[in-house]
Amino acid sequence: MNQISNLYQKNEKFILGSNNEWLTNLRNKILEKIDDLGPPSKKNEIWKYSNLSHINDTRYEPSNEILKENETLNEENEIDYINGKYHITEKNKKNLNINFKDLGESLIDLKNFFYNEKETQLNDFVIDINTIFLSDGLYISTKENKENYLIINYKNNLDYITNYLRNIIKINKNSKLTLVENFNYEKSENNDLNIYNNFILEKDSELEHIIIQNLNLTSRLLYSSHAICETNSKFNQLSCQLGSISAKNRHLSNLIGINSQANHNGIYFGKNKQYIDNKTKVIHKSENCQSNQIYKGILNEESCGVYLSNTLVESQAQKTNGYQLSRGLLLSDKSKLYNKPQLKIYADDVKCSHGSTIGALDNNQLYYLQSRGLSEKDSQKLLIKAFCKDVLKNINDKESLKKIELQIDEWLNKKNDKQYS
Repeated sequence: MNQISNLYQKNEKFILGSNNEWLTNLRNKILEKIDDLGPPSKKNEIWKYSNLSHINDTRYEPSNEILKENETLNEENEIDYINGKYHITEKNKKNLNINFKDLGESLIDLKNFFYNEKETQLNDFVIDINTIFLSDGLYISTKENKENYLIINYKNNLDYITNYLRNIIKINKNSKLTLVENFNYEKSENNDLNIYNNFILEKDSELEHIIIQNLNLTSRLLYSSHAICETNSKFNQLSCQLGSISAKNRHLSNLIGINSQANHNGIYFGKNKQYIDNKTKVIHKSENCQSNQIYKGILNEESCGVYLSNTLVESQAQKTNGYQLSRGLLLSDKSKLYNKPQLKIYADDVKCSHGSTIGALDNNQLYYLQSRGLSEKDSQKLLIKAFCKDVLKNINDKESLKKIELQIDEWLNKKNDKQYS
């Protein structure tokens, strides 16, 4: 029996849905598959550039901490996950135009969804682990013809634990949701977080999804998302990665309805020995759909970045418009970035393209700015901010944009401190 099976048996009573027959059967099938195939290997193309030490070093120590009342209070429009358990005040439940259900209480209604998701996605080790050890989550649905704003904060105040979370979020017909996820482990060290978000966008709906990840440099993150986009729906995602010693992000969109759209935008910053691995994929299953995958990375010192983008256009998805762009800025001769754009096209009436560049700051631009009176440090900061603009302009939520810009400023100021130079 492998390590993962042992961990599962040891902690089964703490795992969500441990008494649910169909979920237990699904978990046993996944465990059998892992036992047969083993952990991910760099021989597989999708893992070729990945830091597998994080993925294969699975820690699971569930939190049973009882939180004090003052730790569970939310600001308006907010939900908190603290030590892997969600908390929302009754006041916020009433104020939001959103329906909330405990994921454990919704499992009987989500059986087909879990199994269909398994068929659609995913021979994916990271998500398999999430399904096995799932400890908490929410089933969230918006109300039709409503605009909604929701913030989810992920916090920890315990050391050496791993949280496995899953949210299923449904944006109902003709409604809009702005969802902001904040990741910040200021009060804990050496924690892992494996989170999987599923989004269902019904006809004429819209989701703006903003991820602001600034975990401390002892924490590790495995983040996966899957969006199903129906007719005339629009999915805008912006991922800003600033923290975590090792962050692996996987984002998939399925455009199943006519005139649907998915935009995966991202910006990531690395320093010290950070490792940031981003993968995005859009599957075009219907006609007249559009997708954009635009990621930019700024890497300093001995940090390493990976970005793999993939557009798959199926034969029936005529009139597709798909675009990919990856740009990397290396601030040190020890930093590394691996880019790999992919296009797989089985339709004949499409517009698809991709581009990829990696380079350093332009010495001529630096010289010009310094000749106008700016210091070398200020010149570098100005050029880095300009490099970020193409991605940040896609954020419609002004409060989130302001927060991201402040955190980028903080990162740039630390970069120029002696301890990082």
